[in-house]
Amino acid sequence: MSEERPQQAGTVASIALLLFGGLSAFALVVWFRTSAEPLSWKAMLTGVVALGSFGASAMLWTSPKRVAAVLGLVLMLASLARVGAPADWTGYSFVLVAITAVLMMPVVHAALVLRSS
Repeated sequence: MSEERPQQAGTVASIALLLFGGLSAFALVVWFRTSAEPLSWKAMLTGVVALGSFGASAMLWTSPKRVAAVLGLVLMLASLARVGAPADWTGYSFVLVAITAVLMMPVVHAALVLRSS
């Protein structure tokens, strides 16, 4: 396998994580504006996920390594904890899960093709 393919996978994963972090930050702003109780564990989780996604994106952009892609995956999976149990899901919950799944695909690909060191 040529060196260009893993580099390209890292770049695409970096962009996906940047988009995911931006959407998480936007969701946090909307949460603060509309929620009766804005300071909750869900808001804290969203803030940590947004900042962590920006950091993982920067790591993948500057030097694509498997550890950065795995960090991004962990953050994306952790963000799904705020959705709650399937019995409590709304239309927004389905949209959140679908967007996360779509943006997770290039990050999974990068985790598979990038070198660990």
